Amino acid sequence: EKAAEVIAQMEKYNDQWWYAWGLAEVYAVMGNKDKAIDNLEIAYKLHGDFVPWVQADLYFKSLLNEPRFKEIVKGLKLPV
Repeated sequence: EKAAEVIAQMEKYNDQWWYAWGLAEVYAVMGNKDKAIDNLEIAYKLHGDFVPWVQADLYFKSLLNEPRFKEIVKGLKLPV
């Protein structure tokens, strides 16, 4: 119940990349891959500072094989 309250508060501010990133981590841990990736896409579009480290974030381990996650990584054009 408390977690739902925190998420609701954070969602009000997901137009700021750090809230979107945090929500993505929360949703990934909760197993809601779609909402996690939705919020990662927001952080990506807002040019969030942490986005280049998306593959290294342990909270996103469950997302590594998701096609939408791979598209975000591909869009970063990081060196291999």
